[in-house]
Amino acid sequence: MATSWKKRLWKAVFAALAITAPVLFCAGAAMSQDSAPSKLYHTPKQKREAGKKTLIGKAIEFNGLLESELLIKSSRDAMDDTHSESDIIAKTVQLGWKVTMNEDFSGKLTLLWEEDKTEPISIDEGYIKYDGDRFDVSVGKLYPPFGTFESRFITDPLTLELGEIRESALMVHSNLTHQFEAAVTIANGTVDKISREEKRLDDYLIRVDAHTPFFGIGKIDFGVQRYSDIADTDAQIIVDPLTGAPKTGAVLNKIVPGFGAYYTLTSGAWVFNGEFVGAQNRFEPADLDRNADGVGDKPRSWNFELARNVSKDTELAVKYEGSREFFGFPRTRYGIDVSWGLGDGVTFSTEFMHSIYKPDFSNLKRSNELNSLLSIEF
Repeated sequence: MATSWKKRLWKAVFAALAITAPVLFCAGAAMSQDSAPSKLYHTPKQKREAGKKTLIGKAIEFNGLLESELLIKSSRDAMDDTHSESDIIAKTVQLGWKVTMNEDFSGKLTLLWEEDKTEPISIDEGYIKYDGDRFDVSVGKLYPPFGTFESRFITDPLTLELGEIRESALMVHSNLTHQFEAAVTIANGTVDKISREEKRLDDYLIRVDAHTPFFGIGKIDFGVQRYSDIADTDAQIIVDPLTGAPKTGAVLNKIVPGFGAYYTLTSGAWVFNGEFVGAQNRFEPADLDRNADGVGDKPRSWNFELARNVSKDTELAVKYEGSREFFGFPRTRYGIDVSWGLGDGVTFSTEFMHSIYKPDFSNLKRSNELNSLLSIEF
């Protein structure tokens, strides 16, 4: 059985190399003619802002992003059966507009379509922003900044899978000094406590960031965040105990806050970043107990990556990440990624990921994935 599983894995690897080899050949030719950055973005926030920002008239700015992905995966389930799959998907179709009314007020609209995720196209962001001298205020559909989710990989980090939030909210952000900034967000989430089911603004987020030189060898960015209700993230960790489907509008016995912390150390061509996102306490067993051990779960995740710019248009990155008590996601995952700039606004990345799962929190034992992504911004 093990031999058959390994043979399937190597077949998948060779198939992916055969498919991507022409692209890599073209990449080498493109790099020799026009050196370009190896990645268009490193965080979800940068991805939402990716694009050429073409000016339409005097007030409207337009940007767009297109991405296509090739996926090859081999896995072994809890019954020791092996499975393999492959697909080509339109990973991202993103269109954005920013309208500037005057020096104080602006608006942002982002439309997003992701194959098998957003059917049909959805309004990813839509908010109004006021820019003051030392602070700004945003109100509307936006991403409260719980987590940074910096990554050089195609696959989203486990910290993002657990912690990303998209809500209709009010956010106040301030650059306190050259080195410090802070943000506060309030929203009305869908999860409530059993003792207070009234519809009200009961979710809040507090975030503090710092940016400073690091012992003369580079610079470091770091920060912490606290979100009042981690059950209200897009991970939808609260499920119906009978069907296992996400439970929208759940009423819990106890609200559990979320905690996040990150750092990014940059020194020359090297970048080393790490992040933790997780529940601050355990849930009540009646609210969340996916392995049915009578003890409430405490989902948490982390991600560490080391990257180096081999040249201006080539980047190599490795990662180690993991999670605990986060149902359906790996307990441990390792990976390697290489990215190339193919010219102005065009990049290509390929990665290999090996994942190990815990039986109590997944139907899988282990998996291997080989993914490639072609991105263009316009």
